[in-house]
Amino acid sequence: MSNATLTGFSAAGLDGHNGAAQQQVSWSAAFALALVAYASACSFLRFRRFKDIHGRFPYPDRASLSRMTNEDAQAIVHSMSSWECPLFFDLGLRYALFKTYAVDSIASLLVAVSDLAQPDQAPKRYEDTEIIFVAFAQFHPNSPLLHQAVGRMNYLHAPYIKSGKITNEDLVYVLYTAMVEPIRFFRLYEWRAMSEMEEAAQCTLWKYVGDMMEINYAAVLGKNQWRDALEFRDDVTRWACKYEEDHVRPSAEVERLGEVLIDLLLSAYPKAARPLGYQLVLVLLGEKLRYAFRLPEPGVAVTAFAYSLLLLRKLFLRFLALPRRNPLKYLSDAPDPKTGRMSHNRYLKEPWYTPATWSSRWGPVALATRAYGGIVPGDKPELKPEGFLWEDVGPRGKMGKGAEESANLGQRAGRPIQGRTSTTTAAPGAQMGGPYPTSLREGDASASYEHPPGYQQDVHASEFSSSQRAAHAAAAGHDSGLMSSFGQDDQAGVWDAAKKWAAAAGESLAAAENEVWKRINKD
Repeated sequence: MSNATLTGFSAAGLDGHNGAAQQQVSWSAAFALALVAYASACSFLRFRRFKDIHGRFPYPDRASLSRMTNEDAQAIVHSMSSWECPLFFDLGLRYALFKTYAVDSIASLLVAVSDLAQPDQAPKRYEDTEIIFVAFAQFHPNSPLLHQAVGRMNYLHAPYIKSGKITNEDLVYVLYTAMVEPIRFFRLYEWRAMSEMEEAAQCTLWKYVGDMMEINYAAVLGKNQWRDALEFRDDVTRWACKYEEDHVRPSAEVERLGEVLIDLLLSAYPKAARPLGYQLVLVLLGEKLRYAFRLPEPGVAVTAFAYSLLLLRKLFLRFLALPRRNPLKYLSDAPDPKTGRMSHNRYLKEPWYTPATWSSRWGPVALATRAYGGIVPGDKPELKPEGFLWEDVGPRGKMGKGAEESANLGQRAGRPIQGRTSTTTAAPGAQMGGPYPTSLREGDASASYEHPPGYQQDVHASEFSSSQRAAHAAAAGHDSGLMSSFGQDDQAGVWDAAKKWAAAAGESLAAAENEVWKRINKD
């Protein structure tokens, strides 16, 4: 074969190799560009929802948080718990429960009288507690379902409060854990931390729950007025740190509760995964709770592994996961019209009150649960797959009891808060709507604009008579250093001035309210 022929073959082979290399480079570049485009789209869609929720509510800065309403707070928290980051919001609440079990006085009471210390009874009590907790985030402050949940909780607590076995300090601490742990879990483990507005909403909502529980804050914190919900949280946190030093410590009762509840948590998963699961639980519990429950320290390797998994999950959600298309519903939105029962859609180990649908029995999660011997909805009729009535929630010995008492307490919880403090500017009966804290329903004689006292807030989005203004000023006990928004009968306040400005300019009352907020924030 001639040299020319060999040279032609070599050139052809070289050209083919270069072409393949160029094609490989082009495919790699296309894949990289597609990945960047997809990650950008995921980030855009995730932050679009974040911007949407912040655009819906007029709380752009710390000063504006002083006028956050219960209704707005619940809507913001519901978005976080059902749309944005349901996993670690739920885990934050579960962790909050664990923290309360490490308190010596609470653990002693629970071991003595509660089903939580009994392995065969603990699954129901755990689910019952979560049902009440998630009801606070899911249901609107005006909803009878929220009031029924609070009424049932207050009914179960009442005998122990009356006897002094549950103290006011214990209630404040339970409130503190449920308020701050989801915030902390978001910051540490989710793809983003809560914004200042979202933190304020979480704290406003739980302060409102405390009001419905009739917690006496002044007796514990030495005050009952706060400028906004974040100031309330800071005060409660300072107090809770001292409370933990005095009361979160090892005891036989605390250790017993820890054993039962960790076993409950691990038994919800396959046996092969439980040793690793136990080590991961040790990592997440933290040093203080490990000390109280008398649990060992996790190894360095498993600690690094746990936090690496959490970091990878955070990065995956941030850049590669699209936002949820549908909200996660922990409870049904309304009772069944035929039976009056509510369904519970998520569970840890035993599917209490979970309907036996095709997907809950034969879907991928159900099949995996069957594979390792777990229970799926409908397997045991005693778990009430038909749903629950509120009188079913609680210890087995209280099931079906106290319906009338719980209903009465629920009605009491739903009344406007009179003579008690609140970090919200709208009573439970106030209406959402409009771009500002309360709706301006002009010409509606039935509209209620009554605000609970105790919050450093002077402006109402409605026209009050002089007697109503005097009653509000007397109830709220405003600091003398605060600017008068309403004024006295013989002088104009900011609201009066804004109304005159609106009338002169031909503007609406909504524009007048906007002017009020502008003037107050300016001053």
